[in-house]
Amino acid sequence: MQHYLKIVDPYYQQVASGLKTFEVRENDRNFKVGDRVVLLRYNTETKQYFKSQTIIVEITYILSGFHAIKEGYVIFGFKKIYQSL
Repeated sequence: MQHYLKIVDPYYQQVASGLKTFEVRENDRNFKVGDRVVLLRYNTETKQYFKSQTIIVEITYILSGFHAIKEGYVIFGFKKIYQSL
């Protein structure tokens, strides 16, 4: 399965640099280990995507049902598999 998600700065930059390797998201897409997530850089001021600034990651771990995580949300770990320039 492949999911398309918006990502804003500074989080896009942190994923691009390799510093950030997880996401906290509402699990409205039924994320699974092995799914690919296309992170599309988004500008909240202009309400537009940055053209050709995309990162594709593969979900490697999912944490859910833990008391510190809001019901209906997950934290997923990932590894970067592609980054546009």
